[in-house]
Amino acid sequence: MSRPSGTTERSVLGRSTGSSSKRADCYTKLEEFILAHHPWERPELNAVIFSESSADFRDWVDRNLG
Repeated sequence: MSRPSGTTERSVLGRSTGSSSKRADCYTKLEEFILAHHPWERPELNAVIFSESSADFRDWVDRNLG
């Protein structure tokens, strides 16, 4: 497997929430792990923080992702 060389891309959209700091810490650790172990030289990694979503979806995310 190969992918063209380039910069690792990161997209973050939205606003901060009380739990986003914890998720950001988890993202940083996950990104470090992926970059260290992925077979591509520069895999694209994206994080999306929702600025707007339904209350049901936000509740589901909080229950399942912390």
